Amino acid sequence: MGENQPLLGVHHDRRSPSSSICLYSICSRCQCLPTRYVLAFMGFLGFYCHIALRANLSIAMVAMTNTTVDSNLNKNASAECPKYNISGIQTIAEFDWDHKLRGIILGSFFYGFILTQVPGGWLAEKWGGKRLSGYSMLGTSILNMLTPIIVRQSVGLMITSQVLQGILEGVRLPAMHAMWARWAPPFERSKLTSFTYSGIYFGMASTLAVSGYLCAQFGWSMTFYLYGGIGLTWFVVWMLLVFDSPADHPYISSEELTFIHDAIGLSLSQKKPISVPWKKIATSMPVYAIAVAHFCNNWGTYTLLLCLPTYFKEVLNFDLKRNGLLSAIPYVILVIINTIAAYLADRLGKNGALSITAVRKIFNTLGLSIPGIFLILASYTGCEQTILTIACMCVAVAGRALGSAGGFRVNHLDIAPQYAGVLMGITNCLATLPGIISPYLVGIIVDVSHTRQQWQIVFYISAAMYLFGMAFYLIFATGKLQSWATDDGEDSYAYNKSKPSITYSELTQSTSGLW
Repeated sequence: MGENQPLLGVHHDRRSPSSSICLYSICSRCQCLPTRYVLAFMGFLGFYCHIALRANLSIAMVAMTNTTVDSNLNKNASAECPKYNISGIQTIAEFDWDHKLRGIILGSFFYGFILTQVPGGWLAEKWGGKRLSGYSMLGTSILNMLTPIIVRQSVGLMITSQVLQGILEGVRLPAMHAMWARWAPPFERSKLTSFTYSGIYFGMASTLAVSGYLCAQFGWSMTFYLYGGIGLTWFVVWMLLVFDSPADHPYISSEELTFIHDAIGLSLSQKKPISVPWKKIATSMPVYAIAVAHFCNNWGTYTLLLCLPTYFKEVLNFDLKRNGLLSAIPYVILVIINTIAAYLADRLGKNGALSITAVRKIFNTLGLSIPGIFLILASYTGCEQTILTIACMCVAVAGRALGSAGGFRVNHLDIAPQYAGVLMGITNCLATLPGIISPYLVGIIVDVSHTRQQWQIVFYISAAMYLFGMAFYLIFATGKLQSWATDDGEDSYAYNKSKPSITYSELTQSTSGLW
């Protein structure tokens, strides 16, 4: 690129201060909020809404349906945890759905979700992640708010609505990854992406803790109205404040624009790829390494998310209120660890202490081995060791943050930033399968008696998945930019080696407190 070539194209429109949005006008004067941080914060809130809109049904269903504590289960509870034994309870609710039908309704979301992973990545590259993410949230929020009406019409309509919501939500993760390919400087990738996706964990924690209270105090319909309304509000703000690339952003500072351009290059920060090298992707072992790690991580993730409350209730015999709070604690810790781990991963790479490949492998190894080990330990803690059980579960859940923050989840941006959205669509498509398979497998292994020995099998399977994903990634993963993902066809490291006009330290000196 010529030395006098204009940054990010000659058509970058710099609007006058009088036409600026107030937020950006203020931040431009105090230089405290770079636009890529605004994107990260809005992405965080978006993924909070994403998981809340998905999880609220599983919590509301407890209040919506008839629930009976089986006499065999109660006898088993006495044998496993006699100190916390409870008597059989029967609750009369609005819908008389058996366990099989409830499983079909809850699983129907994933049947739609898996369909749009790969198309979502391709559409994000062609159409733009901003509109794709925004309109998917708009549609999902409307359907979520209509759920109380839909479910009272027929079960078939309810299942159809869940499938449609899955189709709409399936594009969000690939779309966000496609946007970060154009926005995230290499040595901020872990920090920016992990903060964005930690909205998922924050959503898990808050939804588990709050939705039960909403159902008890205001009725189960309130959860759908509340989270649907939050999603609609987010859509409006997202469409006003977020742009697909630095070149499209009318309020970005010249310093930040120069820094991003120098860090990732003009072609990545502005140009959209014309075609996707599907054959090269299909034969790339680094892509398979990410996919396997993603699949194995999500196996444990969905097992814990969907089954941890059941384990607390049926084996350890925690009451519903205590169950919700305890189930939320590990995800609160996960958000904290995720932020710290992302900062460390970027620091290690930026300081040159380790190569990008070494950083990814170290963090992924920790992020998949720690949950596997502590899941097994948790299955052997008894009723008299409640604090130890919760501690093991917290470490198991929070340990995953290391892999997400500095391991496989960021690796798409290293090996093929131009096709990061497509790659995330491919790997997340495969990683959605555990959400369908794992709950059914748990149902086969764990019968009505819910013994500790049965749950140990469940945890051993999850641990084996974690460790297999760790080993496969350790052998085949890399942090190098792949030859099929470059314009010149030559391998190079996934960052611009030339000295930037604006250095990282200069740009972040006044903004480091935000992270």
